[in-house]
Amino acid sequence: MKNLLVVLALLALVSPVMAVPLNYVETWDSYGTGTGDASYNANWATQAGASRYSIMSNTSAFSPENNLDQEVGVALGIENNLGDGVEMPLGAYLQPTAANKVIAGIYWNPVDNNRQTTNFVFELLQGSTVVAGAANSKVIDAGNNNPYWWNGANWIRETGGKVFAQASWNHIWLEITPNSTSGFNIVAHVDAFTRANPIWSNVAATGIDKIRIRSVGTTDDNSWIDNVYVTGGEIVPEPSALLILALGGLPLLRRRRG
Repeated sequence: MKNLLVVLALLALVSPVMAVPLNYVETWDSYGTGTGDASYNANWATQAGASRYSIMSNTSAFSPENNLDQEVGVALGIENNLGDGVEMPLGAYLQPTAANKVIAGIYWNPVDNNRQTTNFVFELLQGSTVVAGAANSKVIDAGNNNPYWWNGANWIRETGGKVFAQASWNHIWLEITPNSTSGFNIVAHVDAFTRANPIWSNVAATGIDKIRIRSVGTTDDNSWIDNVYVTGGEIVPEPSALLILALGGLPLLRRRRG
């Protein structure tokens, strides 16, 4: 009983300290070109059944000098587990709160001047559950150029008149807050455009611990992907991780990459 009280006291002391936001940005600029850079491979796992995006040196990148190249005719997919002890403590997740929303975004450029024949999907997950996401219309319907948004169960076509720009950088970003009943409210944006109504993502999830970027099937024209970011929210470690932190075991929760 005494040991249990000590553990609970330690958790109570550590929990407020860890209620801090995430500030994660991936620019791809620290990696070598191609698919073989060790740090790139350590930070971003290849999605099952897909190939890796190639990193290219590009003076026209959104933030030069590197971006991802979405190659023609290849199904691509990569994901970053944010709760692996590097961006956040081992087993942690990012929780949106009313006071500290999560803001996540990506930059996409259909460089070959055809929005209808390239595709991308940007997803935020907890485990295998997709909490929020954005995609271009080729993923669902090649007949339009509207963005699509994930509501926890289905893709919703943007009907507010917004289409993606051709041959230029599109900034796609999501603001995520908790819903008063369950799940999350998502305010979706493309550049200065804001979706008129928030999306209710009624999912059985408490936060976000993974980013995934993928291309569905094949692509008919090249496109580029650049800066990916997730900021805000509150980092919530699992109880076991909190205990190790409280006992001075932070080095055990972290690993160095590449």
